[in-house]
Amino acid sequence: MHAAGQAPATTGLSVSPFLPAAPVQLVRLRKLLYLQASGTVLAAAGEVSDGLLTSFVLLMALLCCAGVVGICVLGWLLFWRRKAVTSLEFDDQEVLDNLSDNNIIGRSETGDQLYRVRLQDSNGSGRFRLVTVKKLENEIGTVDDNLKNRCQSEVNKLGVIRHDNIISLVHCIERDDMILLLYEHMENGRLDEWLLHYQPLDLEASERRRHRPPLRWRERRAIAVGVAKGLFHLHHGCNKPIIHRNIKPSNILLDGDLNAKIAGFDLAQINLAGLSQPLRNSELPADSFGYTAPEYATVEVSEKVDVYSFGVLLLVLVTGRPANTPGARGHLATWARGHHDELIAAGESYHEALGRSVDMDIPDRARQYLKEMAAVFRLGVDCTVADPQQRPSMQTVLSRLQRSWWLWGRLGQQCVSLS
Repeated sequence: MHAAGQAPATTGLSVSPFLPAAPVQLVRLRKLLYLQASGTVLAAAGEVSDGLLTSFVLLMALLCCAGVVGICVLGWLLFWRRKAVTSLEFDDQEVLDNLSDNNIIGRSETGDQLYRVRLQDSNGSGRFRLVTVKKLENEIGTVDDNLKNRCQSEVNKLGVIRHDNIISLVHCIERDDMILLLYEHMENGRLDEWLLHYQPLDLEASERRRHRPPLRWRERRAIAVGVAKGLFHLHHGCNKPIIHRNIKPSNILLDGDLNAKIAGFDLAQINLAGLSQPLRNSELPADSFGYTAPEYATVEVSEKVDVYSFGVLLLVLVTGRPANTPGARGHLATWARGHHDELIAAGESYHEALGRSVDMDIPDRARQYLKEMAAVFRLGVDCTVADPQQRPSMQTVLSRLQRSWWLWGRLGQQCVSLS
């Protein structure tokens, strides 16, 4: 028993007076350690962030430098490509001296005389260059404002265009009585000279084939893609879209490798309002019936008139038929749409059925290309619908052409290699 008021005996364990405060101290200590650790982590993270930021800045600087170098290289290549066209030094008088009847090669769409002129380098290097000269003149025998405006219009349209599938304007010469426009000369002439039905009818078929051998399908395909690239650049690649308004085989020129270049810009117009905006219809292309879109009967046109003409060109390349001949079935675009519907309604293989309608003069008119020909034929039908709003843009046209090329063309080449 303990005495009253006596404290109980201790068990030998000493109780620290700080024991009640120990949990608080531990919490504070933990917080302190946590804050110190967090500071270390944040400092480390800051160092990492600074390092990443520095790396990012360096990377962007390198990319910018690479971009500047790339632009410089591209500009250098374009400059020297242009210089290759115009670096030949010649006297204007040499051009004038070669405007003889023996050098006449035809007339432009507006009736201007065209000459083929061989220019010798005046520096004595022995080099020469062939150019096509278009002579602008009028009945009064002096250069008036009309001729100057025509020349300036041509310079405005072609003077700033650099594209592999568009003819290059090389030089301009103005005299009191005429203006001469010099273009790069295309060794293989116009596309219509290579299509059998455009050649002189008084020649026997064998003579016509020797005149210009029929184009193989791969060549026709490459020509179609080249023209599509040129039109795509005119519509989508220029500061303001340019409407050619006269796409047809006689305005497609072929170089030594049969690469296509769009020429004949006499009727072309710059649409200052922009793409897909209506442009006042100033003049109907002459001798182009079959290639002209229906909206030429109205007062306004758009770049879709070029899409229509290009669609007819595709149909000509596939079928070998003229764009227009006398008779109920003579209008190619109308016939093609009806034939397309007939092929679908027949229920048989579309490309196999179309094989009976393709150009019989295509040397490689073999089964491995029929699917590609059918795809191009369908595209030609889509491009020649009556409603311009329903026609695809040249961007879509080019994409479809290239897709059919890669798909069916490569499969066809594989079939040839396996056979």
